[in-house]
Amino acid sequence: MESSEKNYHKRVLEENSERMREYRRQKKLHVQDLERQVSELRMQVAAQSLLALAPTMTSMSSSMTGTTSTVRQRAINGLCEADGTCRRKLTWHRKLCEISDESLQTWRKFLQRNQSKGGCIQKPCGRKQIPFQLSDLPTKLRAQLDYLVRFFRLAYPDHDVSCFTLLYSEENCTLQLPHYDYKLTKRERNFLAKPENEHSFSVLLSLDDNANLPMWEDESNLDDFVVLTLNQGDALVFRDDVLHAGGIYAAGHFARIHFYLESKRIKHLREYVHRLCLSPADLQRLHNLVADYIEQQG
Repeated sequence: MESSEKNYHKRVLEENSERMREYRRQKKLHVQDLERQVSELRMQVAAQSLLALAPTMTSMSSSMTGTTSTVRQRAINGLCEADGTCRRKLTWHRKLCEISDESLQTWRKFLQRNQSKGGCIQKPCGRKQIPFQLSDLPTKLRAQLDYLVRFFRLAYPDHDVSCFTLLYSEENCTLQLPHYDYKLTKRERNFLAKPENEHSFSVLLSLDDNANLPMWEDESNLDDFVVLTLNQGDALVFRDDVLHAGGIYAAGHFARIHFYLESKRIKHLREYVHRLCLSPADLQRLHNLVADYIEQQG
């Protein structure tokens, strides 16, 4: 009798435990469903904001071609991709911005006027940069970048847009040292493993075809890499923990625009990137590997 009573109590405890597990599971599913609904609502609000924004910005900048409807759709498609994939390491917005010949020529004139403000990145690789503020730009270029700033503020509302730089490469530009744009301590890396929305990002916008960006998944294996090729108007958003390097340009390249999307926790240190330590011989070997890859893809 005593044994039967013990079995009964054990069975009751097991059933209660199972009910509690099921309750917790249902509660978790309910919370996830609520989060999904909030995310969808947020994206709808942002998309509606961008619908109102796109025709205004199109009329402001003659360098953005195409009908209002196509600009709207492209902007919304890009926003949805960005909003839905902020946790990815990479988000590639193809033809986010139309760059006209007139616009490209205006960028060249801007370079000529401000060349004295620039500097070389990693001598003697032939890669140069000119930092600028939006207020420094001619009206047409400022309108174009203002559109992009508003776009990314909608897509990444918890991030600050900062540190605009015009990048260009001379002939025979060699591979840049692989680096991270942000300095992440071990503590920050451990923290970011969970709340991924705290990550910061970098953005690279190509003003012309064939901008290339080598990237690595593992800094301990530099032989394993991929080279992404951006065409005119493409924008690539990549996370703070992406190891990358400025590409190789035998014939030079004009130009790319680089800026940051900084979270509240991870900030970019001004005029700083976290470079890997490679000997000249190792960097030359890596340059040859990347050059062969680009040639094969060509």
